[in-house]
Amino acid sequence: MSKILHENRNFIVKYLSMIESIKFLYKFKQNSINYLSKLMEEEIDIRRISIRNRDLFLMNHPEIVETVLHKEYLIFEKTMKGVELAKGTSIVTSTGDKIRQKMHVARPKLSKSYFPGYLDKMKEIMQVEIERLDMLTQNNKVINLHWELEYILLRLIGKIFFSKELDETHRILCYETHKGSIGLKRIALSVINFPKYIPSKANKEYLNAKQIADEFIKKLIDERISSTEQHDDLLNDILNEIDEKGNPVPDEYKYNHLFTLLPASFETPAKALSFTINEILRNEKIMSNLFDEFNQMGKYQTISVNDLENATYLHGCLKEALRLYPPIWLQTRKNNEEVIIDNVHIPKGSIILMPQYMIHRDPKYWEHPNEFRPERFLQEKPLKHPFSFFPFGGGPSRCVGNQFAFQMIPLVIHNLLTEFDIQLLDKNKPIRIETGITMYPKDGLNVIMKRKLNDTLNNNKPNKGKDNKIILEKEIIE
Repeated sequence: MSKILHENRNFIVKYLSMIESIKFLYKFKQNSINYLSKLMEEEIDIRRISIRNRDLFLMNHPEIVETVLHKEYLIFEKTMKGVELAKGTSIVTSTGDKIRQKMHVARPKLSKSYFPGYLDKMKEIMQVEIERLDMLTQNNKVINLHWELEYILLRLIGKIFFSKELDETHRILCYETHKGSIGLKRIALSVINFPKYIPSKANKEYLNAKQIADEFIKKLIDERISSTEQHDDLLNDILNEIDEKGNPVPDEYKYNHLFTLLPASFETPAKALSFTINEILRNEKIMSNLFDEFNQMGKYQTISVNDLENATYLHGCLKEALRLYPPIWLQTRKNNEEVIIDNVHIPKGSIILMPQYMIHRDPKYWEHPNEFRPERFLQEKPLKHPFSFFPFGGGPSRCVGNQFAFQMIPLVIHNLLTEFDIQLLDKNKPIRIETGITMYPKDGLNVIMKRKLNDTLNNNKPNKGKDNKIILEKEIIE
């Protein structure tokens, strides 16, 4: 009798746990940001949730985040469910004691010594892109600038990291990477783990994106191997990587580097760029302050690395956008041994969630947390805690390309705002956000752009366009 009662009790516990898991996954999938925000309103530093017989811990205190990402980073490894080919061997996915080995591949080409040469290449691409946007936006045509920014950054990355001129035929990488990000989130939150050969919507989104990326990377590698030209770029370093014993690394490792580096190098910064421009266009005072700085920097043809490094207000705008809309909005880890954090026992194999989006907007660490105020980052000590702001992650796994991002993104912002009058449609509507693996503007960035005719930078007032006839461009992705 007691055995029957015990079995019934276990069944009820498992059933209730399954129901709780389904409820969590459903709510999290429907609106991840709103659901996490409601949980964190209770101000519990570590919240435990049981899902699929595994413990999940939601952590929202900077000191605890610092412990996981920095102080005890060897205990915690990245969890990238769905990216089954990236087996902890790439620049982006490596953690623990492997991260330092993998970072050395990318770090040399992302050091400041290479920035002057990169800047010259970026100027060449931007000159072409400015002319293309001028033609694209004739007759007050409305465009979704968000997708144009992704394409521009893809071209910049192709030129700098791969010494390759990308064109319109490669634009599909932007769209499929976006769909793949959404598919990965659906896979991670599926109640049922469908095998990859089952054509579920999430599987199709991810596998289609993977196929496009596979084809691009294979062609990229084949062209480089068959080429007689010498290139001092990141692709060359990856293809010639050696391990700590001096032996060539397996081809799989090289592929994984490129597969994970590709979206991280253009898609993620494009999200930050889009959100930054969106906020700037909403505030005439911020625009005016930017042009005071732009007037000191000059036109895009003559801008220097020092000009970009000293553009403190522009950097403040970018940092503030990264605070409010961090593209990587949720850090995840899995502990490889049991550990106690803040007097809470964390069993081995638990999933750790650390949401930048919530911590970046926590009123305990930020005044007026939901307002776009670039000036907060001009203060001598803008942060109350180092891990109250961690858009690039933290510790040894901190994004190796963060310094490069603060060269590339400000350059594009400067170029577009000094060359075009840009009018934001639906300026008074709040920015709506959506999340896949990355955070992105749900409504895109719909604008009217008009090329400036004068040679000075002082004309910083956007064209009101009251009498303009608007031509709407069909959205490629809803």
